[in-house]
Amino acid sequence: MGESQYDSSRQEAPPRVAGRQSPGREVPPEQQSSRPEGPVPAGEPLGGDALSSAGMGPWPAAPSEPSAGSGQRRPRSLRWQMLVPVVLQMAATAGLINLLNFQSLQRTADRMAMASQERTTRQVSDYLHAYLQAPQQVIATMAQAVESGALNPGDRVATTRYLWHLQRTFPDAPYLNYGLANGDFIGVGQADNVNPRVFLEVASAASIQRLEMYTIDAIGRPDTLHRTKPFADFRGDGWYYEPIVAGMPVWTSIYNWVDAPEVMAMGAGIPIRRDGRLIGVAGVDVFLANISRYLSSLPLAPGGEIYVVETNGLLVADSSDRLPFTVVAGRGQRRQAIEAESSRSEEHTSELQSPCNLVCRLLLEKK
Repeated sequence: MGESQYDSSRQEAPPRVAGRQSPGREVPPEQQSSRPEGPVPAGEPLGGDALSSAGMGPWPAAPSEPSAGSGQRRPRSLRWQMLVPVVLQMAATAGLINLLNFQSLQRTADRMAMASQERTTRQVSDYLHAYLQAPQQVIATMAQAVESGALNPGDRVATTRYLWHLQRTFPDAPYLNYGLANGDFIGVGQADNVNPRVFLEVASAASIQRLEMYTIDAIGRPDTLHRTKPFADFRGDGWYYEPIVAGMPVWTSIYNWVDAPEVMAMGAGIPIRRDGRLIGVAGVDVFLANISRYLSSLPLAPGGEIYVVETNGLLVADSSDRLPFTVVAGRGQRRQAIEAESSRSEEHTSELQSPCNLVCRLLLEKK
């Protein structure tokens, strides 16, 4: 190919290796460059062949990058492929455990709340039973004293002392009275909803429009006139005629006092007869305000209230500070229990039947 080609038959001296060499040291043939002398022709690319011929060897191929629009995704590592399912499974397990724990706690709380409601309702029912049992015992004792002749209810001093001792013996009977067939009246006990002080109240048929109120001394005798109050003939009132009609001890209808409309009471009454002749009625008044005070003293769950309701739906007492009735034109008007329960939930209601047709209801606030 001309003079520029090497003649393989011509022996030439070993080419000199660029760089510093130790004196007298020869380069082994295998370390000698196979590059031919002379520059690389201009315009010849430094490709793999050129580099190989230059003694530099081929460059390692660069990793191919996926182009932006190629749609290829770099494969995830094996560690991620194993870790993600484990994490998801652990999260699902933890969530399920928390849900089961919450449901279990909720059921336990509901059971405890219901048990507490039942205890409270039964406690109220037991209280009502004991509280309403005392008046029945008292009126039986009062009737027996008159029927046996041991007590003359027309004797004001003796009757005052007898009733005063009886009221101190039975504090759950706040007001004791005799209403006589001739129109005379005598009563001893608490005179309003707040003041527990005991007074004597008397009225005669001749002056039935006026009720005289006296203090009582330390041994149960009438003392000084405290004040007078308006009164009326009681022989048409339910607390008097209902026991007579029944002919036996009964709980009378709930009513307001004529002389104190803010006092609402339920009466226990029994007819008194001697030799077949009607003498009058022995009665005990139970103040609804006293029952409400007891209910409000009970520990209840937040938002809870207790109601004592008659079977006809009328409210008797509750644990709030509201009266179970309103006073209109000097007369008490009973409230329906549904008015007080409108913001309550029947879902959390406990009921127990009590004496004299009363129902104790424990309701919780509607959520």
